[in-house]
Amino acid sequence: MTVKEEKTSKILLGQGNNSLVMLFAVNALVFVILKFIYVIYQMSDLNPAAFYSNIFNWFTLPADINHLGTRPWTIITYMFTHESVWAVLPAMFWLWVFGYVLQDLTGNKRLIPIYIYGGLAGALFYVVSYYLVPKLQPAIPLATIFGHHNG
Repeated sequence: MTVKEEKTSKILLGQGNNSLVMLFAVNALVFVILKFIYVIYQMSDLNPAAFYSNIFNWFTLPADINHLGTRPWTIITYMFTHESVWAVLPAMFWLWVFGYVLQDLTGNKRLIPIYIYGGLAGALFYVVSYYLVPKLQPAIPLATIFGHHNG
């Protein structure tokens, strides 16, 4: 009687084409780029508050369908947009913890589609809930969401 040894491949964090590392890097890169632009606004004659209306809001998902029609890319970009270090750190921690487990369960090639589909489902739920819940409807023109929101 022979025992066939089954070879299982573990996903290593330093492995090339690691989806979890790629998602982590994209989130961190978007955060750093937006913070760099914010610092430029603070150091120049531009009003730092204008950063949010001129730059940041172009990455956040609006609840208003009319605004969403003029910025359809926000369905994707809101997932990668964070406002502060204290918002991005816990988001990256949970991405790393649950992403590692999910990547181990589903495989390296399925992690990014799951992340994107989850974000799309979240976007759909967010926009639809503003139109279906009567108490939220007055806030539709100003409501936006991004990756991790504390407020």
